Amino acid sequence: MKSSNTIVWINVFTAKPGKLDELVAIQAEELLNFKKGSQGVPGWISSRWHRSVDNDKAIMVTTFESIDFHKN
Repeated sequence: MKSSNTIVWINVFTAKPGKLDELVAIQAEELLNFKKGSQGVPGWISSRWHRSVDNDKAIMVTTFESIDFHKN
């Protein structure tokens, strides 16, 4: 069960024309580092990507256990 201190962080990314797929692929690959065992990001719970219908923006919704974990 998640604590009431859980924080959701939302980032909006605007891609250059025709580059949204590349941007999302690179960022998604970087997320793999967030969950790598003892080297992972402490307090990170999850991240999800969502694309805009016009395919020029994407948002990433990331959840951390607390604001302190996010700040670190």
